[in-house]
Amino acid sequence: MSPIREDAFRRRLRALRESQSQVADSQSVPRRARWLELTNFVAQIALAIVAIFGYFYTVRPIYQKEQLAEQVAEYEGIIKKQTPKIVEIEQRLAGLQRERDQLTAEVQRERSRLTADLQNIQRQLAAARDEKKRVEEQIQFMTYRYSLPDGRPAVTREQVQTAQEFNLRRSVLSSISLRCGLGLRDPVFLSYSYDRDDGKNKFWPFTEQEINTWKEYGSKYPLKRALECIESEVSSFRKEYTQVNFSSIVESARLEAVQFANQAATAKAWAAPVQPADVMQELAAKRPTIQSALVAELKKVEDEYGDWESAFGGDRRAIYKHNYSVGKQNAETNALNSRMTVNAEAQGKANAFRKSLLEEVARLIVDFRKVGQK
Repeated sequence: MSPIREDAFRRRLRALRESQSQVADSQSVPRRARWLELTNFVAQIALAIVAIFGYFYTVRPIYQKEQLAEQVAEYEGIIKKQTPKIVEIEQRLAGLQRERDQLTAEVQRERSRLTADLQNIQRQLAAARDEKKRVEEQIQFMTYRYSLPDGRPAVTREQVQTAQEFNLRRSVLSSISLRCGLGLRDPVFLSYSYDRDDGKNKFWPFTEQEINTWKEYGSKYPLKRALECIESEVSSFRKEYTQVNFSSIVESARLEAVQFANQAATAKAWAAPVQPADVMQELAAKRPTIQSALVAELKKVEDEYGDWESAFGGDRRAIYKHNYSVGKQNAETNALNSRMTVNAEAQGKANAFRKSLLEEVARLIVDFRKVGQK
């Protein structure tokens, strides 16, 4: 081969090799890029997995722990805030329980009194039934409906009229005697009162209405109440017996009852066993004494054992502390007992006053069993 051809062949061979080398280089570059992209993608996935794992096992538990700690602190604050209210409610509940027990005892006493009254009324009813039976046995063979005041049967028109008038008069007086005497219920002065002293009624153990009524009428109230009751009972007979003859009998019976009340009040003046103002004044005078005694007793306990914390020795300190607590409790208990005793005495005097007043009203009412046969 000639040198020129050889040189040309070599140049083409070199060019071919260079082109092959460029082709190989161009093919190797995309392959490395793909490997780098794949590696980057795998690294990102691994990083995401690590981040998720770290969130669920580190960050999230710490956040939940802090959140629970905040809720616990919040609930503890609510408990501390509500604890005094719970204590106050328990104290009020204990007070209401004591009041309920006292009211229960009062209701039991009132029930016993009413039971005794009912038994008394039942005995009176039984006696009335026996009297009725005796009268029926006496007249069961009589053929006349009306009887004269002397017991003879009415056989003429005039005698029937006389018997009817007599029976009507006796019925009016009987109604007045039973309703205004035995069964009187005064709208102002009750038979008994068991109202507790709640500190709001300045007239205790009386009511404001009782005090005002007593100031207005005083010892004249029994006569006033008796006359009012007579008028109230007679008014029902006036409505029922409108005939001239019968209405005059009703009016005559009313006048007789009024006259009897006035004469009884004049013959024996009534004096109240106590004056309501004296009862309230006595109560007002005793209460400060009880309070002063309580203050003095508490001061004595405070002077003797108030410095129990400074006592030397654990046993001595415990004894002083016990004496201090017991001394205060005893002072409060003694004061409470004294107040209850004073209140009971005042309420007993008030009830005695009410009872005496109602008994005086009953005394001023005509007793039909004594005057009904006149």
